[in-house]
Amino acid sequence: EKSVPVNPFPSVVAQRGVPVAMFTPPAASTTVHASLSYRFSVEIQPNRAKAKSHVAIADYPESYWPGMNLPTGHYRIIITHPGFEDYEESVEISDRDVVMAVTLEKSRTRRGSR
Repeated sequence: EKSVPVNPFPSVVAQRGVPVAMFTPPAASTTVHASLSYRFSVEIQPNRAKAKSHVAIADYPESYWPGMNLPTGHYRIIITHPGFEDYEESVEISDRDVVMAVTLEKSRTRRGSR
């Protein structure tokens, strides 16, 4: 969280020209707190696994898309792909954009077979 001076006009916080937050300061306050957000992407290897991989952010209301903005905080990332082991990792978004590099491992067992 970053404290910013009050401005009587609505303000837009932009990062690299992309709006990431908009707020209108309350009239009676001297400061307002705006949460910062940063771009988040996942790079998946092997390349052939990218197209059918599903990336989810646990307990986050929006679906993942490459380059999405996430507010600062801790997130649990879950990646699934048919024929590969499920992948799960925690990531912290704190003060910069994050690109998470993931190498999926081939599944040792076939799903749906006994």
